Amino acid sequence: MMNLGIRGIVGLSSQVLGQKGIEGNTKQTSLLVSTTENISNIINIANKRAESLCRNRWGNLNPNGDVICAKNGGLIDPQEYAGKTIIIQQGDLTLKNYMETTNQPITILLMT
Repeated sequence: MMNLGIRGIVGLSSQVLGQKGIEGNTKQTSLLVSTTENISNIINIANKRAESLCRNRWGNLNPNGDVICAKNGGLIDPQEYAGKTIIIQQGDLTLKNYMETTNQPITILLMT
């Protein structure tokens, strides 16, 4: 049994709702989960959820929509993507400046 901290939403079951937050973040996008799953299984769950979200939606990296499904990474201004979910199929994501403390967080998944 291990404690696993998850930042962002990866489509886990409702059994983790109501858990205390991690890293001082008590929003529902941060969870502390006790699990016997290994990290590779958790990553597989996240990848499957991302593939489901992005089916027939893969495109370019632009800030339109709440869920951005990009085939390739790139350089972004994080303030333009605040409050959004970015899923990158291949490549890296570079932030060209810092976010403001008042910005909503960005949920990022880099798939390989």
